[in-house]
Amino acid sequence: MINRHASQTSTTSHDRRAPSTVVLVATDGRPQSDGALATARLLVTPADTLRLLCVVDPVTLVPESMVMFSAELETERRAELQRQIATQTERVWGVPQVAEIADGDVARSITRAARESGASLIIAGLGHHTITDRVFGDETVLRLVRLSDTPVLAVAAPLKHVPRRIVVAVDFSETSLQAAQFAINLAAPGAAVTLVHVAPSDSQLLAWAGAHRQNAQKALDAFLLKIQVPVGKLVQTLLTQGDPATEILAAATNLNADLIAAGSHGHGLIARFLTGSVATKVIRGSTCSVLILPQAAAYQFGNAVPGTMVARGVTPRRWSALLDDISWQNMGRKAELEIDDPDIGAQVQVADRPFRGATYDHHDKRVELMFGSTTDVNTHLTHTIGHVSAIDILQDADGSDVALRIRHGKGQTIVRFSTDG
Repeated sequence: MINRHASQTSTTSHDRRAPSTVVLVATDGRPQSDGALATARLLVTPADTLRLLCVVDPVTLVPESMVMFSAELETERRAELQRQIATQTERVWGVPQVAEIADGDVARSITRAARESGASLIIAGLGHHTITDRVFGDETVLRLVRLSDTPVLAVAAPLKHVPRRIVVAVDFSETSLQAAQFAINLAAPGAAVTLVHVAPSDSQLLAWAGAHRQNAQKALDAFLLKIQVPVGKLVQTLLTQGDPATEILAAATNLNADLIAAGSHGHGLIARFLTGSVATKVIRGSTCSVLILPQAAAYQFGNAVPGTMVARGVTPRRWSALLDDISWQNMGRKAELEIDDPDIGAQVQVADRPFRGATYDHHDKRVELMFGSTTDVNTHLTHTIGHVSAIDILQDADGSDVALRIRHGKGQTIVRFSTDG
């Protein structure tokens, strides 16, 4: 385990969210969402707008039932719900509040409301308070995590203070990097944040896993250097091996963490952690709150840079022209090549090398990426990608290229251009 102390950077911000942002808090008026309200009061700054939302499931009538439905009954139903929420907010916040009420599927309605209001964070209750209850609980939080393109903080129990001990699941992707940064900036002054990488133990990956453990600590060290650590906080790393969910939960228990954070990545080992049965195990098995940063919230490609990001894709018949244009505009720029493989996760193959160009062969449906010095042929490197299904370019607000993404098979390859030239 290695440590990085906050004294290595002069960053002093407490929260990565921009000033005067919207924080969406979901409630159902019941005690199981008390934690979400209490946590929101801790995290929301005076400059933030707090939006309290309650979603009502549509009334489903059984044909030929004796139950009579009317507008008056629906009005009373909503009035009773507002009374519950007023009681809840007075209990938790000390002041009764009125919530916005929306109709429809709970997870989809919350996601839509967050997107429409430009919310920087969704805070929701994790559900039942005991692990046994949660195993047999509903899937609302899991569905919200899978649908949302806004960071989701699922609160297990009311936080008594801003998170002080945080475990972050790391797969070396840009999304997990942004999740780590989000969690670090969200943490309380003096907090300890542990970056945990879980090497695979699947039988089909045993040969690879040995080599992975030899290099994973170096990758964790490099990952750590990319993070800005605010003054007064400590970030450390932990490398382990086994079942991802089990190891993450064990680390959180051993470190007495009050928050687990992870990036929702589209491919690789962490995808299993977030989108399959492992996610269910972590969210239901965690005794602390869970923060999920979706891939969309991490700009979808490489390192985030200031300004608005615009993703631009083209049809296959224009791939050659697009790559010619990218080659002309970015030749000589320092770049990083990252490969996201469904089995082994995100791996950086090329770092800090001049980009020489990219081409597409229509006949073989292959992309060739070239890196190296324009004067020394011995430093040239060519990476070939087959079975290409999509090509996209990410640009900043000024129209400068930030990253090139090539999708292929179940994976993707990203060329991330340095902002330093």
